[in-house]
Amino acid sequence: ITTVVLTPPATNLSGGVTCVVKTAGGEVVKRRAQLSLSLCTEALRSNRYPTSYESAMSELNSLFEESEGAFGEAKSGELSCMIDVRSRQDVHRALQLATQHGLQGTLHGANLSGEIAETIQQANFSVVYRPFGASTTGRTLDATVQLAEAGVPFGFGLDAPARDELT
Repeated sequence: ITTVVLTPPATNLSGGVTCVVKTAGGEVVKRRAQLSLSLCTEALRSNRYPTSYESAMSELNSLFEESEGAFGEAKSGELSCMIDVRSRQDVHRALQLATQHGLQGTLHGANLSGEIAETIQQANFSVVYRPFGASTTGRTLDATVQLAEAGVPFGFGLDAPARDELT
C-alpha cells in the first residue's frame, strides 16, 4: 500500500474532510480530498444531536442548503463526498442526499451495496468496501461481482487502526 485516504471516524454526522497521503515519507497528496459524512448508526446517539435518521437528514439538508465551507464546495462539485453507510437504507439515504444536492463521491462500508448496483451506478458513485475476512459471506462476494458487472468503481478499505487484526 503506497497511498492511503485518512478519514475521520463514522461517529459524527460530518467529521471533516479526508486527506490523501503517501505511506513512504508521509507526503500529503491532497489535503482536502473529500467531505466526510456518516449516515450509519454510529453517527446517531441518544445523548446528542442528531438522534435519528430523520434529524440527521434534516441537518445535512440544512448544511447543504446554506452552501458554506466544505458543504458549499461539495455542492458546487469542487469537493467530492465520502459517505459512511452500512445498510441498504443507509445507501438509499446517501444517494437521495446526493441526488437532491448534486453531490458526487464514494459510499464507504456497505458490503452488500452491489445488490443495488444499478442505483449506485446511476448516481455516479463509487464504493469502498470494509475489510473482508474469514467470516465474509458468499452474499457479500456476490454483491461485489454485481458492482463489477454494473460498472461501479470499487475498492477495499483497511479500517485501521480500528481494525488491526485479520478476522
